[in-house]
Amino acid sequence: MGNRLELISGKVGQTLWQLQVLEEVIAKFFVLVVQAKQGMGREDVEVKIGSALKGTFGSTIKELIKEQKMPEALEPRFKHLLAERNWLVHRSRSDSKDAVLTDKGCRDLIVRLDAIAEETTMLLEHVVVEADAFVQSHGVKTENIDESVKRTMEQWFDKIEP
Repeated sequence: MGNRLELISGKVGQTLWQLQVLEEVIAKFFVLVVQAKQGMGREDVEVKIGSALKGTFGSTIKELIKEQKMPEALEPRFKHLLAERNWLVHRSRSDSKDAVLTDKGCRDLIVRLDAIAEETTMLLEHVVVEADAFVQSHGVKTENIDESVKRTMEQWFDKIEP
């Protein structure tokens, strides 16, 4: 029983972390494609991002759909992932009580968690492509993006290292 619980706990944690990355990226994408305006200062954008990060994943998805900024092909996938995310957070333990007790229950839960994690990764890749296309369509050159990412990463690592 202990090994199953350890495996399940690790998979749940890993899946939640992946979902949190997607939630953060989709909130930033929302600010980029819906709220940010030409000439808006960095501070204003950061305030909007902070506000968007406080919202729920579901509300951000609904707003992107309402504003017609969510690619149609991704809408059903995001809605399904949202339902799976909500299941994971709110009902997975009670719905999967036998996962700790039986090999079949454990296998079934792990398969579902892996599917959530895989879809999260695939949707994250789609959002990154959409964000790149959006900024390029607004005149931002790829080399400018690469340089900005490089500077940001250097700043982050400067803050992390002792």
